[in-house]
Amino acid sequence: MDRRQFVAGVGAVAATGVGGRLFAAATEADLDVWQRETDLVSPEVYGKYLKDGDTRGCASLDRLE
Repeated sequence: MDRRQFVAGVGAVAATGVGGRLFAAATEADLDVWQRETDLVSPEVYGKYLKDGDTRGCASLDRLE
């Protein structure tokens, strides 16, 4: 499975409403930090990440991996 397939799978699971189970081990504080980091990722960087899988040092994309 490559990164694009993984990310697409995460999105598909989240869309079904059961995505919370993926993060069962994470605390609410962990998810808050991840959300703040994710908000800093520009659409352009995220689009490039989907194409080539380079996280470009974005902490939230590194954590997603």
